[in-house]
Amino acid sequence: TVCEVNKKALAPAMEELIGGWWQMMSDPTSDVAQRFRSSFTAAFPPKRRHMVVHHLSTRIFDHCVKHLALTASELQALTQCSDDDLVEKYERVTVACLGGLTSLLEQLTPDELTARLFNEDHREQRSASLHALFKVHATSASSEVKKALGALVTTLLERQPTTLRSGSVDLLRSFCLENLDERATATVLQSALQLLVTLAHRWPQSFERGGGGQWLHVAQKLTQLQRSSLGHVADAVLDFLLPFAGAVPATKLGVYAERSADTDAAATAEATETTTAAEAAAAATTTDDATTSTPSSSPKKKVSWFS
Repeated sequence: TVCEVNKKALAPAMEELIGGWWQMMSDPTSDVAQRFRSSFTAAFPPKRRHMVVHHLSTRIFDHCVKHLALTASELQALTQCSDDDLVEKYERVTVACLGGLTSLLEQLTPDELTARLFNEDHREQRSASLHALFKVHATSASSEVKKALGALVTTLLERQPTTLRSGSVDLLRSFCLENLDERATATVLQSALQLLVTLAHRWPQSFERGGGGQWLHVAQKLTQLQRSSLGHVADAVLDFLLPFAGAVPATKLGVYAERSADTDAAATAEATETTTAAEAAAAATTTDDATTSTPSSSPKKKVSWFS
């Protein structure tokens, strides 16, 4: 209502309002998010919107990170919600703030992000803040939180990859692998696959741990999922096999092929040995109707906000 009647009345409080406003535009309840987006577009003419986001980007970023750092009990004390509502409230705030950060990264250019958020004075502190929230929310059991986290990190890798610490990248690679699972929801699996491919292209060095064994581990896991009897799982993985392979160094592709061949050869040798033993046993059997079976295995400046 204020935005429609006297939007300039908001100007003195914009720095305090913008964080919560931006958060609510990514609320997981679509009707709520739409109302806040509509109020934002009503308050700021198109030519002013980017300026508002750019100028207030640090306020938005710090608000979202602050609320993502809250524990459930801290959020309850802040919002005075009941015990019955706490789990839903915590998830909702987490998803909205992760989405708010993703939206902020998408709104600003990489150069603007560097200048406003990740300049020399603030890069280390904000990288540490991001690492802390990754540690907390990468272990969430919520599918919605996992999806929102995957989207945030994918966007961060695409637009500001140098912001991530190597420890964060290792943590997020593990997050991807844990969610490459038939039991994951379709959206979580899709998010994990997208993030994994982005990591492989933007931070290939994170797969070089242990002599590059991570490349083989991921390739084997993708191949295993691609053979899944669940059609949506196999189809989802198929879309990402070639993009992932495009990030794998040629030398590691050779190692993978060699190890795969060794595995196939070992399996063939084992099957041959088993068959030979069975035939020998059959030959030694004196009963005419004796049968043998071969076991098988399953593979602070004044700003004009509104005009």
